[in-house]
Amino acid sequence: MLKDPGTGAEEREFELTAQDTILRLEDGTTIEAWTFNGSTPGPELRVREGGRVVVKLINRDIDEGVTIHWHGVAVPCSQDGVAGVTQDVIWSGESFAYSFIADHPGTYWYHSHQESSEQAKKGLIGRIVIEPKENMLL
Repeated sequence: MLKDPGTGAEEREFELTAQDTILRLEDGTTIEAWTFNGSTPGPELRVREGGRVVVKLINRDIDEGVTIHWHGVAVPCSQDGVAGVTQDVIWSGESFAYSFIADHPGTYWYHSHQESSEQAKKGLIGRIVIEPKENMLL
């Protein structure tokens, strides 16, 4: 397990590739979708409260550009993924590494925030789960 050199906290690294994908539905039809790692929703990112999250986003071929917004997760402004406001868009062929501490346990979602309503509808979404440090059974 990797440890954050500054804090000693657990560090989880992920890689997400935004790409244009043809998906086959259960009825056999195919659709064009924009995916993270070839699926929508994208992979679940599961981390422990207090740990450092590092996510390398690679834009394989989304010409409109992409970013990632961590919906509901408290992150530094520079990691918030709002294209043109807190971050430059990541163009096709480029990448960006997000890094933040997962301070608040809960289940959240991530999505592209470059033309977010269109890109979320096309499939650039996923789930991030921040597990509590201690078991919180009632």
